[in-house]
Amino acid sequence: MKRGFEDGSLNEDTVENIDETHFVIDFDIGKTLGFVGEKKVKYADVVSGGEGMTMVVRISGGPGARILPPTMIFMNKDSSYPIRGVKDDTPGVCYRTGPKGWMDKRGFREFLGERRSMSADRLGRVKTIFLDNCSSNLSEAECKTELTKLNARLKFFPAKATDLCQPADSFVIAKIKDVWACKWNEKKFDLIEDEQWQDSIRKDGAWSGKLKNPGKKFFLKLAAEAVREVNSKRDKKGLNYARKAMIRCGLSLDVDGTWNIE
Repeated sequence: MKRGFEDGSLNEDTVENIDETHFVIDFDIGKTLGFVGEKKVKYADVVSGGEGMTMVVRISGGPGARILPPTMIFMNKDSSYPIRGVKDDTPGVCYRTGPKGWMDKRGFREFLGERRSMSADRLGRVKTIFLDNCSSNLSEAECKTELTKLNARLKFFPAKATDLCQPADSFVIAKIKDVWACKWNEKKFDLIEDEQWQDSIRKDGAWSGKLKNPGKKFFLKLAAEAVREVNSKRDKKGLNYARKAMIRCGLSLDVDGTWNIE
């Protein structure tokens, strides 16, 4: 990395990092789930049929570093897009689907081809995208067409890379999840106050006691709001979390223009 910045083969303004984080809304196992931080469980969580969803987090580098609009991947056994009744028009976020709600090779190709998810550099410079070396991501050879349109190249982290070299894992995702959890709890309280319960019976004959699912549009808005809120936060030095993480992991130069890692 240091050599790349020194010889000009890397430009911090065209470096990006992508990573994925999974949200499990509820596994419908007949248990009563409570709110974050509760020791005594009082209320049930929201019914979603055991579904999870993935947020693809994308971070830009350089002095203007920020968390870019995320892409959500919802569970859909047929990978249908768009999902009936779920328009992909929520500001600050877009979505795709997959059988398990995770990124897969098909989804990765669609991610590269969706301009709200991944766009070319506005000045025409080569973009370098750093990402995990995992089975769901395509190699450069497998997505030449998409990368050519983006004028981009992929750089994979070593296997089992930690938060020391993966900026998104270096507290950025944790900050997003903190905001997500707070806003999600607020929504659950609203549902309780409005008595938005699911009227269904479990196999054992007991009432499920679960709240109604607010729907995918709610979670799209929640994702966009969480990213916007984290982008607005600053540390004691005035750096936003994206900038701080990119510097910490060596994917951007420090504020004094030198390369170093913490």
